Amino acid sequence: MIGVSSKNLMVMTCEPRFSVVLGTPLQSAVNASLVHILKYLTGSAKTYANLTQVYVDVRNVALGHVMVYQGQS
Repeated sequence: MIGVSSKNLMVMTCEPRFSVVLGTPLQSAVNASLVHILKYLTGSAKTYANLTQVYVDVRNVALGHVMVYQGQS
């Protein structure tokens, strides 16, 4: 693994406060991320937060990391 300093990269992380990173489930059981969405789809959520819900595909997060590493914009 090549260190960050050898590539002269500045590292910054950005994680929206109310975000859920989702991807293809690796197990057959429903996990915490899926429960978050299922409560809205099944109607078990009786109230909805007055805020923006951000859902991000894990593949897009990985692609963003690769693009930064490769110097793409």
